[in-house]
Formats: sequence, structure tokens, C-alpha cells
Amino acid sequence: MKVLRVLRPIIVTACIGALSLLTACATTGKSTAKSSKPAASVAQPAPPETKPVPVPATETSPPPKAVSPAPAPVAAHTASAQPAVSSEEPAALPAIIIPVRHATIIGSQETSILLDNFTAFVSSVDGRKVESGRNGWNVPLTIDVGHRTLGVEFNRGVFFAKGQLEFDAAANARYELKYATDAELFGKNSFCNFWVVEIQSGQTVSLVSKASVEKHPEPPKQSLLPGNPLTH
Repeated sequence: MKVLRVLRPIIVTACIGALSLLTACATTGKSTAKSSKPAASVAQPAPPETKPVPVPATETSPPPKAVSPAPAPVAAHTASAQPAVSSEEPAALPAIIIPVRHATIIGSQETSILLDNFTAFVSSVDGRKVESGRNGWNVPLTIDVGHRTLGVEFNRGVFFAKGQLEFDAAANARYELKYATDAELFGKNSFCNFWVVEIQSGQTVSLVSKASVEKHPEPPKQSLLPGNPLTH
């Protein structure tokens, strides 16, 4: 009993010391835990703003390409309503060739040094008079294609002959009126024959028309009686 009485104060003192030690350790652990957590009120500093550094242009660097805006979307019904356009060019239409439905004919002439020239020419076509007459003997006369009837004439000085011949004119063909006569210096002045030849081939395309050579009547002589204008 005496031992317990002696040890009681020692045991109590030891217990109190142990409790104090445990209390101190607990307080130190709480403060350490609080200091390890970051303060919520402290703001984090913003990162510094970085500016792009301009790159100097060089001769070899290509120029910047322009970015074209994206095309607007087209509605489905609009695209379907428009017809498709072909990229191929339309084929060229063949040239329309209109055939010429005409032919031409000229007269003929032989030059004479001593007397008048020998001239044969077309005076009418299908009954229609040709106004150019003898002076237009070498002018191409346009005639229709088909069966034609020509009035022909020969002149030399006071002698003349008239005839008529028929032939079939072809498209684009060129014809010439030919003649043969004895109306010469020492001839009988009795006939003149006419016919038509195709110039390119030289082929005769008509029958020979025979006509008689006639002489133009001499104009009446003016009287020299008083009262005639030639006497004044």
C-alpha cells in the first residue's frame, strides 16, 4: 500500500506528461496540414503576351496567295432546275452551197484592116431584146439554165444577116456565138451561118442556123433645091 502511495504521484505525472505530448503533436500536425493547402484568395499571375515576330520578305519567297471565299451553298432545287452546261464547243455547221443556175454567152468578132470588122452578137433571148447590141458583143450575157432560143445577128459595114437558133444551157457553162460568111471583099455576100460552142470544151452545142446576107438601104440623098436647109 505504501508503494502505491509512493508511485501514484509518479504515475499521474507521467500520464499528464504523455497527454501533453500527444496534444502538442496533434496541434503541430493540423498546422502543417493547413500550410500545405494553397490559399484560394491568391490570384495566379497571367502569362506574358507573345507577339508574332514579322518574318522579312525575301526575293525567293513567294507572295502570299489570296484566299478566295468559299462559295455559298446552292439549294438542291435550284441546281436541279438549271440545265447542265456542256464544256464542249458546238460543232460548226457545214457551209450551204447554193448552186448557180445561170450560164453566160458572148459574141465573136474578126478584125479587118481594110474594111469594117466582122461581128456576130446575140440580139435577143427568148424574145427579149438585148440592149447592148453590136457594141456589147464581148460582154458576157447571163442566161437561165435550160432550153433557150436566141436571136442572132451579123454585121459588117452595110451588110447584115439575122437568124435564130436553139440550144440547152447548162449551169455555170460559158458559151460563144460563132459564125461563117462570104460577106468579104471579093465574096458573093450571100449567106451567114450561126452556131453556139461551149468555150471550155470547144464542143458545138446547137444546130447551125443559116441566114441570108442583106444590105442596109442607102439613106435618101438630100435635094439641093431652093428651100432645102442644106442650101443655106
